[in-house]
Amino acid sequence: MNTQQAFPGDSGDRSDVVAAAAELVDAVTGAVTDCLSRSAVVRRLSEGSLPFAGRVAWLEQHWEGLRILGDCALVPAGVRTELVAMTGSLNQALDRAHATARWRDRHVTMPSMFTFRRHVADLRDNGDLLGLTAHAYLRLLVAGDGTGPGGGLYNQLCSMVSGEEDLERLSEELSAGLLMVMQHGSDVCRAYQGAVTDESCAVTVSTIRHALR
Repeated sequence: MNTQQAFPGDSGDRSDVVAAAAELVDAVTGAVTDCLSRSAVVRRLSEGSLPFAGRVAWLEQHWEGLRILGDCALVPAGVRTELVAMTGSLNQALDRAHATARWRDRHVTMPSMFTFRRHVADLRDNGDLLGLTAHAYLRLLVAGDGTGPGGGLYNQLCSMVSGEEDLERLSEELSAGLLMVMQHGSDVCRAYQGAVTDESCAVTVSTIRHALR
């Protein structure tokens, strides 16, 4: 649990641990970009072999992950504001993709999303503010809201690290968060593995991306 206690030692020690946190977050940010670019789900999105339902299911996992974190009262208010804003953008994109808002009543929840839901509940019950903020950073980064090095959430996350124990916790949660995002993609690919190339894929993806701008 992140207790937010002062890091023992002088201000130089404090600066060192924040710098170490920044290096860690930078490395994970790069890993997210690299892993997603080489993932099967992104490849199938690019080549048009994932059907409409699969493309929408992939977006729905991002929407649900952001919503779960945004509904958690323990997440810092400023972070929740960003989560709610990005969830709203995905709401609009999915409304257009489905041509109705009723998709929320029957949206696709992949097995890995249940794992994520339980994990967030555990972090909440343990009062792990650092862990929740780490997952919020990662989810917003993957959703493409502009989160990244130098941004407000990036700086806030790094500043929450107060010692070696927090640094280790941050590493664990960022790694777990990336793994669960990749599992979402694997779940989607398994669910729609027999689909043939859909000529409308590029148009639909373009429409959804445009809606997110």
